[in-house]
Amino acid sequence: MTIHQLTGMVATLVVPLFAVASTASVGLQFTPREILAPIRRGRLMLAALVGNFVLAPLIALGLCAALPVSPEVRSGLVTLACAAGAPFSLQLSALAGASMSVASGLMLTSLVSTTVFLPTILPRLLSGMDVNPADLALLLFWTMVFPLVAGSVIAYKAPRLAEASAPAVGRLARVSMVVMLVNQAVADHREIAQLATTLAIVAITGMIVLTCATGWLLGSMLGVPGLSVALSVSQRNMAAGTLVASTNLPGSAAVTCVVLSGFMALAVLLPVAGMLGRRAGQQ
Repeated sequence: MTIHQLTGMVATLVVPLFAVASTASVGLQFTPREILAPIRRGRLMLAALVGNFVLAPLIALGLCAALPVSPEVRSGLVTLACAAGAPFSLQLSALAGASMSVASGLMLTSLVSTTVFLPTILPRLLSGMDVNPADLALLLFWTMVFPLVAGSVIAYKAPRLAEASAPAVGRLARVSMVVMLVNQAVADHREIAQLATTLAIVAITGMIVLTCATGWLLGSMLGVPGLSVALSVSQRNMAAGTLVASTNLPGSAAVTCVVLSGFMALAVLLPVAGMLGRRAGQQ
């Protein structure tokens, strides 16, 4: 068995495990009423939807127009910009001390919206991209929506069971995330290193910083939690982005761009979230 075959097998197991564990761990902490409460806040939902499905794609397109990146990198970055509802936004929100009920509500809304937005809009932004709505919807439902809803139902019906199991599921999410990132680094280290020496790294970093800043500003302008909106908008859905890029452009720099974007998001957002969480704890 080659190293690529081994890392491929690991990725097949650990990527969906991370998504399932991350969303289930949040569901176990909140009842359906608590998770759905933020959805009834119109301005919060407006900020999340505009940030995720208007500003993020526009920022990606603007950066790719301003910087001489390759068409494949452009395809990867725009694909990722159209994919919202990342489960890791929940981990960032917890680290930053943001409201987890708001974070889970934003993730659920963004996730459901992505299943409609991505296959509808992406082919119009990128020629040659053919997204199967049914495949994408099934992937997102079983790995993210269903675990969140199931965990939340357990929290409502069996609160003691939910309270006892949530810490273990949370640890599983963190461990699977580390394994996923290390495995991806081993599998694509040459391609990632090569792409990191081009202007693609500037476009990727610029997208993370600008989406975070504009999300925070948008939330503040609408009088809703700017931090929650910023984390929702700046952390893109790697699972959905990787599925679409690998299906339509297998083995291309578009897939590597999505992977590198995930690493850069961690490098930029984890320290920011940690700093905010420490400052919130000191107040």
